[in-house]
Amino acid sequence: MIGQTWPDERRTSRDLRTGRTITQLTASGNNVHLYFTENSFDAGGQFILFSSDRASGTDHAPHESPHYNLFRLDLESGLITQLTDEPQSIGSVTKTPDSRIVAYITGNEVRTLDTASGEARTIYSELGPWSLGAPSISRNQRYVAFCRNEQVDAPRGPNYSGF
Repeated sequence: MIGQTWPDERRTSRDLRTGRTITQLTASGNNVHLYFTENSFDAGGQFILFSSDRASGTDHAPHESPHYNLFRLDLESGLITQLTDEPQSIGSVTKTPDSRIVAYITGNEVRTLDTASGEARTIYSELGPWSLGAPSISRNQRYVAFCRNEQVDAPRGPNYSGF
């Protein structure tokens, strides 16, 4: 449910080699940071965005296709807030540096979320046999580019039946 919150889950430990403090931010569900080329932190450094299945009501291992939605963690308080409640799992998340606009793929749609107003809208819906992915928001926030790849059913033959 959008707006649902979870209390602080942070835990700390000490790195035995360096002596530095390590902070684990989440403890329940499958939690996934944005892709390594995306910055999960907002420009002000107070929040981090991540995907999680914590609101799905099911307990799946990562390889069992968990139902992910988008969440924001307040780095000062540890409070976790659900930002999306999509009927299908979300993926390919990107955002503007200030985290105001988020773009993501869910099912056969490219959607955007205004994190200030909570307004989510579909900006593209795929009707054919195409996969969507890798959205990117232009610097002026006027455009969202994304990949659209044909889903091809290529016969694999006996040489690809397994090892």
